[in-house]
This record gives sequence, structure tokens and C-alpha cells, in this order.
Amino acid sequence: MVRQHWFGETSVVPDEIELVRNEDSVENFEEESKSAFGIVVIKDLSKDVELGGTSKLVLHDVSLKCFQGQITALLGHNEAGKTSLINIIAGKELPTKGSVSINGLDISTNMIRNLLGVCPQKHVLYDELSVEQHLKFYAMMKGTSLRQVTSEVKRVLHILKLSSKRAETASNLSYADKRKLNLAIAIVGGSKVLLLDEPTYGMDVESKRHVWHALQVIKHDHTVIVTTQSCEEADIVGDRIAVMAEGEILGRGTPAFIKQKLGAGYHLHVLKDEKFDFQGLKSLIAKHASLVTCENESYKEVSFNLGDFSPASPRLVSLNQTRFGDLFEQLDSCKSDLGIISYGVSFSTIKDVLLTVSNISSMKQSHSTGNVTENTSSEIGDVSRNPSHPALQASLGNQFRSLLSKHFHYCKRRWKFHIIQLAIPFILMLMCYYLNAVALEFQKEPLKLDISSVYGTTDGFYYNEDSTVSNLAETFKNVLESNDVNVKKVSEPTHYVLNYGTKNLPKYLKRLVVGGAFDTFPSGRLNLTAWHNAGSVHSMPMSILLMQTALLRHITNAGSISLVIEAFTPVSNKYRYLEGYFPGWIDIFVPLAFTFLSLSSILSPFHEKTTKAKLLQLMCGVPSAMYWIVNFLWDYSLYFVFCIFLIMVPASFFPSLYFGKNIEAISSLALFFFLYGWASLPLGYIVTILLKRENRGLSIFIGFCILFSVFCFDLLANIAHMLKLGGSRIPFRLGDTIWFLRLFPIYSITRGIQVNFDIAIHNSACDMFTPEDLALCQSSSLSSSSTLLRCCKDICKKKSHLNKNYGDCHETWNHLSLTENRVYMRNGPDALYLGLEGFIFFALLILLESRTAAKFPIILKICFRRMRNYLSRIVLRRGHQALLHENTTVDPQVLQEEVRIENMTASQQGSGGEALIVKELTKNYGNFSSVNHLSFGVNGEEYFGILGVNGAGKTSTFKMLTGEDVPSSGNAFIQRYSLVGNFRKFQSHLGYCPEVDPLIDDLTGREMLVLFGQLRGLRGYDLQNNVIELIQNLGLTNCADELTQFYSEGDKRKLSVAIALVGSPPVILLDEPTARGDLESRRLIWNALTRFRNRTGAAILLATQSIEESEALCNRLAIMVKGRFHCLGSAEQLKSKNGQGYMLTIKFSKKLNAEKVNALKTNMQDSLKNITLTGDYKGMLQYKVVDPSVNVGRLFKFMFDVKTQFELEDFSISSVFLEQIYLECSRA
Repeated sequence: MVRQHWFGETSVVPDEIELVRNEDSVENFEEESKSAFGIVVIKDLSKDVELGGTSKLVLHDVSLKCFQGQITALLGHNEAGKTSLINIIAGKELPTKGSVSINGLDISTNMIRNLLGVCPQKHVLYDELSVEQHLKFYAMMKGTSLRQVTSEVKRVLHILKLSSKRAETASNLSYADKRKLNLAIAIVGGSKVLLLDEPTYGMDVESKRHVWHALQVIKHDHTVIVTTQSCEEADIVGDRIAVMAEGEILGRGTPAFIKQKLGAGYHLHVLKDEKFDFQGLKSLIAKHASLVTCENESYKEVSFNLGDFSPASPRLVSLNQTRFGDLFEQLDSCKSDLGIISYGVSFSTIKDVLLTVSNISSMKQSHSTGNVTENTSSEIGDVSRNPSHPALQASLGNQFRSLLSKHFHYCKRRWKFHIIQLAIPFILMLMCYYLNAVALEFQKEPLKLDISSVYGTTDGFYYNEDSTVSNLAETFKNVLESNDVNVKKVSEPTHYVLNYGTKNLPKYLKRLVVGGAFDTFPSGRLNLTAWHNAGSVHSMPMSILLMQTALLRHITNAGSISLVIEAFTPVSNKYRYLEGYFPGWIDIFVPLAFTFLSLSSILSPFHEKTTKAKLLQLMCGVPSAMYWIVNFLWDYSLYFVFCIFLIMVPASFFPSLYFGKNIEAISSLALFFFLYGWASLPLGYIVTILLKRENRGLSIFIGFCILFSVFCFDLLANIAHMLKLGGSRIPFRLGDTIWFLRLFPIYSITRGIQVNFDIAIHNSACDMFTPEDLALCQSSSLSSSSTLLRCCKDICKKKSHLNKNYGDCHETWNHLSLTENRVYMRNGPDALYLGLEGFIFFALLILLESRTAAKFPIILKICFRRMRNYLSRIVLRRGHQALLHENTTVDPQVLQEEVRIENMTASQQGSGGEALIVKELTKNYGNFSSVNHLSFGVNGEEYFGILGVNGAGKTSTFKMLTGEDVPSSGNAFIQRYSLVGNFRKFQSHLGYCPEVDPLIDDLTGREMLVLFGQLRGLRGYDLQNNVIELIQNLGLTNCADELTQFYSEGDKRKLSVAIALVGSPPVILLDEPTARGDLESRRLIWNALTRFRNRTGAAILLATQSIEESEALCNRLAIMVKGRFHCLGSAEQLKSKNGQGYMLTIKFSKKLNAEKVNALKTNMQDSLKNITLTGDYKGMLQYKVVDPSVNVGRLFKFMFDVKTQFELEDFSISSVFLEQIYLECSRA
């Protein structure tokens, strides 16, 4: 294909638009067998979702049948509705209307989960489980018996070629193997209906073919639904294809049917020379194809649409079987006269169908919104035309303000998180000091013994058989009733109580509280008995109180008696905490509170590191020290505000300890709070550098802080308690003895707050005594062993015979003293450690971010290697040199490029006029070389592509060039700056789109572009113009002001590319820029990159697995295998050297028996020389024909005869694709 084919410049005929748009048109839908039973039946399915307060229709009246033994491919771009449809079938989402049934069971009313196997887009793997453990787990979850699980796992491993990886943990698998494992999880356990959402997403070409073969193997006893954006995948694995766009199915049928209805027939691609005769060629073609149209024409190439020779096709039928072959025979004879260097032919693919659908979808959106986006880039000013690259002149002050602005947006959109971040520590501190307050509460509140207020409504009784005391009994009854007691007169109190308890014991324990008996002795004296329930606290004094109140009122006819209980605190108890350590709750709650408080210091840096947003900021020329300083200033500002709230907690619970003459306590506590932030924030930053994964890093950080502090304090407390029981004073010195624990800020802050609280209690201990207590100081009866004596200042000093168990007279202790007090309690060292740790951690942080620290592991490896045996080193070196020699002989162009780079760098410093020079770049991991002495150069305005499978070394090369990884050896140059000698300057000349999206979730797309534009030095109109241009060129207008976390995969890739281009850096590195984008997104990205290169003269280095992408864009290509270039040159050069001949694809009915298929294969081998079977799929054969005696015209005539003889469904002939060359090199 010529490169213009991919840029969306082909026009769509209005008749074609109407044909595809009309979903109800039976012409676009192949008739289904009425007798066939649909395993999955979807009928009139619609789905609405709420986005930003508005309703969006993601599925609209979708109807589809899927049959057993077939693979149904849902083909469409991003947001076409494929994943929503899969989620509804799987039961993850509910439809707005319509129905889905599986095996006749409606998914809304019947449980069909045991029939389903689902492979989602994202991994559902446990990092620490092996491949085999994953499959066993899911197989047993699906109901596979323990006896069968081993054989079932073995079967699935064999199908997906994972047997050699069965013991590998998921975290160690390559990306392709992780996708295979997700697919294996869907298959294992006897699932009959497989829902596979982008199963080969992100895989290399070789791995994709393994999966396609596996799907062909398993489909016979399964019903398989595959969603895909890969046209090739849909064509090869799909028995039936449903083309989706904007939530609708626009066509459905076999691949041949879809291509006939929605395809574009045959394409002729001609490579021109200077004498090319366009009209002569067009006239020659018109003799054989009356409806020929010119699709695209460029300086070197021209492309024609020849139509479709198939009589079944209703579109553009302009050729017949006999005249089609004659056309190519005449082209061969007239090539030189027409000025044709070479030509190729390709048949309509499913990609043509998807391009047509994408065009229609875009036209619909433009029509509905009234916007016209075509050629918008020419209507706005173009900053990127300026080759001066203002990005290289950014000031530190502007970068500082830009980074602060980023954090402001963070804080603005994370306000809920910050509230939670404050609320949790605040609640924990409240609980801590509340429990401490309860433990320190000397004087309890007085309790008034009022039966109604204590127990509420209760039951009571009274006994009276003596008429002389009947008035007193009646008064007692009235007193009880006035206190909410239900009173009953009884004849026998003992029997009544026993019967009451026997009938309802719980009620007896709670309700029957008091009673009374009134009688007289024989002598005439009054005999009163007050009954009470011993199970009710305070019931005895209440019963007596009620009886005495009745007597008072009986005698005086008025009055009442009240009873108040007030606890008496011994003087010794008031002084019990003067000895020092208070066994409170601080060591439990403080580590929890302050760990949550410091979370913000690692969340943002971790996120920016894992997404590589931090790397891109540093590549804009931001010094790493400035990056961390801005992070610290913002984080510490938030921390400072949070601390103000937290300090209020102890101050409100213990005002007497922290205010007044004890104001030093609150000031030292505040100092500890602020010093902890100074020390803990840079430590958190170090954690983000040392740990790779965000989730694991957070878990380790939180778990370590909490468990370490709590464990250490509990251990020390237990040791101290045991030593204290033995009468030793060592326990008070344990915290000082184990000094290294203070290296961890969470320990120092916990101990600092604990000791601060202990000293505050000690200093205010004498304040707890009342004036009445202190008046006893003058008493001659005051014992010398009395604890009160130690607060009697004048008298205490005169007493020289104090009991040693109580120590000396009370003295005020200094909160921040570096020397020990009487009980070896000091807080100064903890504050000093926190202060020093802040400087140490900042120095360590800057060191870890430096290139010196990154080189340290390499230096260690070199030293280790020098310790090896000399002879072994010689053997290894010779073997390595032999390997290099073997690799350099693969392609003369590779060797020539290495010699050119060597000569260029030897004669002069810098890049020697090249935009980028890479010389002998190497990256070793142990004995494995990920990149092996790589050398090449990229000119200005050149698009250089590196093709390779996963693990070829593409990403490792980019990591070294961008500074994410340090090369083991070698160098690279941009202008006069080298990767090794002037790393920061070298890095600032690069624009980079990494393999992962370097997006910050809490920023919008526009804010991301503004941020990186400002970091590169753009300001004012230049910045605004550049951002608008990139947004429009890359089709981000509708989502530019949305948070990036809500972007589709295609939009994320487009924004990632825009970030690489903003500010117009002279060299652009693109690592799989369209890997996760749909076809429409790819075309937008390719268009934007081509415009950018043409206007700025930038050099673009592309790493990709996409053949079509590299062929459409790149001036030069290199196929990378095992860290080395296997071949190098333009796409045409690679084809001419390695791609002689044609690719022949034959599609036949799945019902064709094996005997006829073998006869077809035999006929092909016997009739054509130098023919190789390159692909054998169910219903499809692919051949490479390299027979110089057979031209394309003769080959067409031969295949028409074969089609008639073997009743083939379809065949296509095309020039050898670059993909075949790529696969052959990769396999080599």
C-alpha cells in the first residue's frame, strides 16, 4: 500500500454511504440458516449511559446470532460498542432494553455463568501465582473436579503453547504471555461460550498467530465471540464478522461477503520514475476496467481502484475473469514505455471495510455536531513551523510556577481525598487522647442516686399486714410511684420475688429493683425491711434512701432525702504518674495517624513514575532537584495545615498540661509535628524511587510504618514491664539504648509524642492537688513517705530522709533536653534525629536521582566480572565477538550503517549534521544482552522505524536514550550533546511518547499540553496556539477539557503523542504510538506526525510492531532481532531484496473435506514452482509464490481455473507484504 492510503484522503462515494448507513438493508446482512440454533441470541439490544449529566446511546437496537463451532468477530473502532455488548452478555452490565439469551436461557432471569468464559481487555492475574496455579484455581472455581483439573490444565497449556511457562509467576511473564494466560483462564474449566475482548491486544505478530491457531482449534465445541480492532484478525479467525460503529451493526456475514458488500475490490499500486505517463496508464487500465478510479497520487507512487471481478459483488463491477489477467500481462510488456519502475496489486481487505465505516461514522458526527474538522490545522497559526525550538530556552522560574500549577490542579480535584486524609488521623488522635484522658481521670463526676434517672421505669412491691403502720406503708408506696416505680402490694415478699424471677429471669434482673416490708415487733417497736436486687448496682443504698424518704414524709408530711456518691482519690494515686512512662495509647494510634497523614507524599510521585509522566517532565529540562523541591513545598504546605488541626486534639483534651505555665509542652509538641513532615516526606519520595509498582509500594510503605512502630513499642513496653517487675531502672533507658530505631521518622514521632505527654504529666503533677491537699504540708502528722511531701517545695528540701522509693522533690523537666532527667527520660534526641534525617534523606534523594547512582549497579557488575577467571573472560569475549561478526553479516546495509557511524564519530564531535546518532549502544542484564552494540543515525526530517517483536530490544533502546535506564556501554549524540557526557542537555532535545500513556489522571488533556508546553518554554500566544493546533490535528477537541482518566484508549494514545510534539523538540521518540488505538485514531496520529515532520524538520524515531504503520510512514526501516538490526533500508528496498514474488490467499468452504484440501495443496505445488505454504488456517491457505516465470497476469488466469475446479469461495493475489519479511527475520 502507498502511504497516502493510510491518511484518510480517499473519498467515499455517496451511494456507498447510503449502502452502509442503512442497517436494515438486507444487502449488508448475509442471510442466516433458519434451521440453525443460535447459542447466543441478541435481540434489539440498547444501552444508555450517563456521562457528565447527559445520556449517551452506546448500543442501539443490536441484533445478532452466534452459533456453535463458529467464531463471531465484532469489528469496530474504539467506542463502537463492542466492549459494552460483551459486558452485557457476561452479565457485568444491564441493558436499557432488549434481551440476550444463551442456550435458550435469558441472562436476566437464569444463571448461565457456568457456561461463560471471559477474557477482558485488562489482565485479571495475581502477580504471585504461577501460570499453572492460575488455571487450577479458575478451573476449580468453574466446577472442575479435583481428579480432572490436572488434565484440563495440561490441555489448555498445550493449546496456547504455555507449557514451558507453567511454573512462571504472572509478574515475570511477558505481555504476550499474560494475554495468553487471560485467554487460557477463559477457556479452562469447560466454558462453552467464550467472550474474548481484544484477546491479542498489544501482542507481537508471532504471538498473535499462535492465538489465532488456538482459536481455530477450540472453536468446534465452543461458541466464540471476539471483539477486535484488527482487520487481519477478523478476516483470519472470524467465520462471521459483525462490523460495528456508533453502537450499531452496519454489516454482518462471512469475511468474503463483507468484503464484497463493503470493500473496495482490487488496488493497483505503481512506483513511478521521471518519465511516468499517468494518462497512458489510466487509458490502458480503462480498456480492462471501465470504472477505474485514481485513489491517491504522490511524488513517487500512484494508486488505482480496479473494482471487483466477483459477479456476486454489487459494487463497482468493471472486470471479468478473462480480461483481468490480460491487464497485468499488458502492464508487464509496457512498463518501460509508461515509466513504471514496479507495480503491485492488493485485494480489498477488511481494513478497507473499516476505513469506509470510519469515514461514515466521522461524517455522521460532523453532521450531527455541525463541525467540520477537515483541514482545520491550516486555519490556525502554526508554532511548529518555527525550527528554533523555543522549548530549549525555558527558565527555571517558569518551570517552577508550572509545577506548582500542576499541584494546584491535583489538590483542587482531590479535595475529597485530602478531607479523608485529614479525617482519619484526626479521628485516630481523638480516640488516642480520649482513651488517655479516661485513663488519667482522677476525679470522677459525682453520681446522684435517683432510681428513675439511673434505671428508668422499674417494678417494686411492699408488704403490710399491720394496721398500725398502714399509713407509713401507703407513704412508701407514694414515694415509689413518684420515682417511676410500678408498685404492687404482696402478701408474702419472699414468694413474690421467687415467682417473679422464675417466670421471667431477664425481666427480674432488670426491672425488679426495690421493695419494702412494714411490721412491728411484739414490743411495739417499728420493724422496717428494705428489699433490693443484688444484681442491680447501687440498689441497696437506693432502697434504704426510699425507705428513709418515706419515714421523713410520714413524720413531717413533706421533705425529701437525696444521696450523692463521690469517689475519693487517695493522694498517692494523684502522684502515680510522676515516675515517668505512662502506659497509654499513643504507641498504637500515632503510627496509624501519621502514616495516613504522609500518604500524599508518595501517591502523586508514584503515579507520575509508573505512568512516566515524571520522566517526561525531566526530559523537558526540569532539574530533578527542582521537581522534588516543588513536590516537597506543596506536600509540606498541606501537611502544615493538617498538623494545625491535629495539635488541637491534645490541647483540647488536656488544656492544663499544654497551656498556662506549661506552654512549653504544646510548643515542643508542635515542633515534633513539623519536624516529622520535614523528615518523612523526602523518605516517602525515596520509597517511590526504590519501589517499582505503585500498589505494592503503597502497601509496603503503610504496612512497614504501622507494623514497625507498633511492634517496636509493644516489644519495648513488654521488656520494660518485665525489667520493672525485677526492680530495675533500665526500662526507662530502652528507647535511648536502641538508638538506630530513630532512623525511622515514624518511630521518632511516636516516641517524641509519648515522651512529650509523659513529661507534660510530670510537670503538671503538683497542679492536680487541691488547696486542701497542699494545706496538709504544714501538718506535723505528714509522713516523710507521703507522696504529697514532694510537692511541698519548702518543706521537701528540708527533709533529707525521704523514702527512696518516691525519689527527690518535684522538679520541672525540659521537654527538649539532650541530657537525661531523673528517670532517664529525654526528648531532645528524637527532635534532633528528625531534623538531621530531613537533610540526610534529601541528600540521598538527590543522589538516587543522579546518573552516578544509576551507574552504580553497572560499576559493581564490572568489578565482579574482573574477579572472574581471566581465561573464562577471554573465552566469553571471543564468543561474543563471533556472535557480533555473525550478526553483522546478516545485511550489508546494517554493516554499512555501522561503518558510517564509526567514521562520522571518529572524525568529529557531536552528531555531525545528523539529528540523532546512536553508537555501539548496549544494555546487558547479566549475561543477556537486551541491546547489542546498536549503531545507526537519523537525519532531520527523516522518519526512522524500528520493527521488532516483544523482547527484541526496542523499548530498552528508548529507555537508554531517554535516561530511564543507563547503557552498559555506547553513546548517543544530538547536535553537540552526548548521552553520556551532557545527559540533561541531550535529554531536553527529545520528545517522547512511551509505550505506557504518560498521563496524569487528575489533569485534563488541555492542562497536560499546557503543562509540558510551559516546561519547554512556551508562553502566551505561542503556547495557546501550539496547544490548540495539536488538539485539533489529533482529534481531541471533544475531550480536551475532560480528565485524562476518562479517556478512551485511542484518545490516550493521541494525547500521549501530542505531549511528545508540544514545544517542537528536534528529535521525537515514539514507542508503539498507535498500539492501543483504533483505525481512526491511527490515521489521525499518522496525519499529525507527517504534518509535524514536514513543518519542523524534526527527526522521528518510531518503535513499532505494526507493519502497516512503519510501511506507511517511515523513510527507512530496521528490523530488530535480539537486540541487533537484522536488516535495514526503505520499505521498497526491503521488499526488493527479500520480498520477490506474490502472496496468494485462498479461502474455501469450511465444509470442504480434508481429501479435497489435500488435493488442492498438491495441485498448487505441482503447478507452480518455488511456492511456499506460509499459513494454513481453517478455511484459508496462504502461499508465497516466488516463480520468476509466472507474472501476475498468468497467476490470475491460473487461479480462476483453480477456483472453478475446487469450488473456492474466494482468492486474492497481492505483492509480498513487508509483514512476511518481518516474520521471516523474526523467526530467524
